[in-house]
Amino acid sequence: MSHFAKFTKLHAALSDYKNQLQIEGQKEGHPMVRAMYLHYWEDKTTRHMNEQFMLGEDIIVAPVLDAGVNKVSAFLPRDDKRGSVYVHIWSHKEYNASKESITVNVDAPMGQPGVFCRKGSAVCKLL
Repeated sequence: MSHFAKFTKLHAALSDYKNQLQIEGQKEGHPMVRAMYLHYWEDKTTRHMNEQFMLGEDIIVAPVLDAGVNKVSAFLPRDDKRGSVYVHIWSHKEYNASKESITVNVDAPMGQPGVFCRKGSAVCKLL
């Protein structure tokens, strides 16, 4: 039951953010769930990413896709416009990609995929 409660709170915390993404989608045509390449097309690393994705511009998700795996690698891009410090939402550890894009390995047990929010963003303050 605690697992359900945790994700109910997460879903509720993201409701305003998702509403903003829907409005942005209507105006700009951007989908809510985005390939990394959409925002980081200049970075060659993102061109062939087919597992990691973004929810809007401020959340990066690196899901675990294989049974029995409890760690995941996540690519965190340098972003001079929006900020390059990312917070792992489960451990609250910060990762700084301000000098260059980085790849990090994080624990990802069942129910805790690799999810990072951009430090200082409105949505990160809620998570």
